[in-house]
Amino acid sequence: MTSLEENLNKILEEKETKLLPENIKKGINILGIEGEDTNSNIQSENPAINDDIMLGKEAYVNDTKLVGTMADNGQLNFKPSEGEQMIPEGYTSGGTIEAVDITTLNDYKLCDKMVDVILGNRKPYTELEWIEFTGTQYVDTEIPLWSNENWKIEMITTPTKIFNYNHYLSIDDDDNEHETWIASDGYYYCRFHSGMKSVITSMIANEKYHIIHDFKDGICTSTINDEVTDTTDFGAFISDKTIRFGHRDTGKFIGKLHSLKFYSNDNLILNLVPVIDLTEKVCLYDKVNSKYYYNKGTGDFIAGEVI
Repeated sequence: MTSLEENLNKILEEKETKLLPENIKKGINILGIEGEDTNSNIQSENPAINDDIMLGKEAYVNDTKLVGTMADNGQLNFKPSEGEQMIPEGYTSGGTIEAVDITTLNDYKLCDKMVDVILGNRKPYTELEWIEFTGTQYVDTEIPLWSNENWKIEMITTPTKIFNYNHYLSIDDDDNEHETWIASDGYYYCRFHSGMKSVITSMIANEKYHIIHDFKDGICTSTINDEVTDTTDFGAFISDKTIRFGHRDTGKFIGKLHSLKFYSNDNLILNLVPVIDLTEKVCLYDKVNSKYYYNKGTGDFIAGEVI
């Protein structure tokens, strides 16, 4: 058998085994066999275009050869910056965003908050129902108490523990003693001059108390939960030391402070409320002078519920 005959036999064999109607596109005739394949005529309703295919790659879409034009950007790596950074169109094989120091990140957040405060979109704090003292914290009001002025101190507190010298207000003065505290028997004591001591009332742990000390013309009238409990002649004194809340050398405060107000000659000069500041620090904020008051002791205040 010649080579020509062998080739003709091979063609006839392939015709019988491979050139079948279902393998030939419909409308095409090969060696007398009509194609019946309709699959190759399926048209996509949303066909890809050149921009959908990566640059240099080829694809057939609806029997049309397409050459890709999509940019191949490879791996993209970004470093945080103050300016806006654009991500280019096209294919990206992955990448990274460089880590930023948390202090720097907090600075950015703080700037955003301060802008909102300036624009009037938020207050410079988040107000709380209370802040809790655990025995090591105190606040210096920066206000001296003078006997020749009419004063009123108003505070709302919740003692969480009853023990001797659970201190509320105090002035550390070598010559005179000015302080209020709860004793181990639960009684609230008030002393605004050396030797002037008054038993006010018995207190219970975890109960809220609205306490007012009103100094007028040498007389201190003390009121607790709207009931006058004591009137004391505190005499004349002068002190250049400022009033503190929450701690004295002989004692400490364990409880919650809801608010603290000072009046001088009937004018509100200090209105401290518990807050979280713009840096997430728990402290007090004076609504009169727009000023934060932070812990002067050790440890941190415990935040109460957000109002």
